[in-house]
Amino acid sequence: MIQGKVKLVAENNFAFAHFNAGEVFGETDVLCDISRNGTALAVEHCVLYFIDRDAFVNSIVAYPEDHQRLLQNAIKKNRQYVNRRYETLKKNPLYGHKKKTTEAMLGL
Repeated sequence: MIQGKVKLVAENNFAFAHFNAGEVFGETDVLCDISRNGTALAVEHCVLYFIDRDAFVNSIVAYPEDHQRLLQNAIKKNRQYVNRRYETLKKNPLYGHKKKTTEAMLGL
């Protein structure tokens, strides 16, 4: 992200991560080949770079050491997101979904 602020929100619309200019988001989903952890919402006007999934993957596999480092960081970051998302949903359950447990909503 070149400019602006973005937050990641869980299904209950509560934020569990924030990003500022100079930070990167979305790479964990690509590197770990998983579905999105949350929905990214602009908090203020943003200028972003977008890299197509295939182009991103093709560019990093050419550099195995960097690919390994990025993958390790993505796995660590993904664990943090899942934990924060879990805690956010646990504290603020989905409205209208009281019968579902937080674990069921997260697929655990």
